[in-house]
Amino acid sequence: MIELFEEKKLVSALKNGSYEAFDALYMAYSPLVERFAYALLKNRSEVEDLSQNVFLKLWEIRSRLDSVNSFRSYLFTMVRNAIMDVLSKRKTSPDINLLPEAVLKDVSSADVLSSIDARKMGLIINMAVSLMPEQRRKVFMMSRKEGASHKEIAASLGISVKTVEYHISKALSTLREIVEKSTFSVSVH
Repeated sequence: MIELFEEKKLVSALKNGSYEAFDALYMAYSPLVERFAYALLKNRSEVEDLSQNVFLKLWEIRSRLDSVNSFRSYLFTMVRNAIMDVLSKRKTSPDINLLPEAVLKDVSSADVLSSIDARKMGLIINMAVSLMPEQRRKVFMMSRKEGASHKEIAASLGISVKTVEYHISKALSTLREIVEKSTFSVSVH
């Protein structure tokens, strides 16, 4: 686990152009960045390019890291922006009309909310919901945004209550996975 003190030392060394510090940060965070990006993009090639571009940009702007209070939050913001760029190139945009608070009640924990602010998490959740299959997204939105019961959703969409339950279960499972991966807890061996 990279401790905050060790991370601050590595970031400080990176600011001064240390290749070793860059390598240590890359080795610690790139697998997590890739897992997180893959959970949203589902395209290995795009994820690999995204990860390389994020770390290349990090190297290029290393001298500006003086104003960064939290490296993890800064990296998370870079990854989020890179994911949004990829999605915009795909001509896919997240539904910004979602109410993240309604979703967060189902997938968040005190640890997650303390490590990533709710607004950023809401954006990630919005992106994840917008990438769900259409039927799952409809079911999930009717349940969480409109407050419809399973029975009401089933009647409205002409599907069974069991199908509604299946879609909600899958949607929440996907969101939990994304939230867990976005906490940036890193293990280093």
